[in-house]
Parts: sequence; structure tokens; C-alpha cells
Amino acid sequence: MISSLRKYKSLDSTNFQENSIRSVFYKIRSIHFSHKLTLVYFQIVIDLYFTIKLYLPLYDPKAKSKLIISKLN
Repeated sequence: MISSLRKYKSLDSTNFQENSIRSVFYKIRSIHFSHKLTLVYFQIVIDLYFTIKLYLPLYDPKAKSKLIISKLN
């Protein structure tokens, strides 16, 4: 009787440990997935910022319009 109770208790604790490990694993996976999305959005914002910072000084609407006018003449 006592051995069967010990066996049941050990099985129950093992099952509880497996469930808790599984729940932690699922939580980590969900956090990891949302973290990936956050990193992707952050990377897009950084890329846009540096692209605009790099190409905006090169864009001069007056020079561009002068070029178009000189081609028309």
C-alpha cells in the first residue's frame, strides 16, 4: 500500500513537472515569436531611418527641376 502510494506520488510529481516544463516551453515559444516580430519591425524602422538619412541630402528638388527644364530646352 505504501509503495503504491509512493509510486503514485512520484508519477504525479513527474506529471506535474512535465506539465510545468511544457507550459514554460510554450510561454518561451510565444515570447520568442513576438520578440522576433518586434525585432523585424525594429530592423525595418532602422533601415528606413538610415535610408532616408542617406538619400535625403542627395535629393534636391531645385536641381532636379533645373535638370528637367534644361532637357526641355
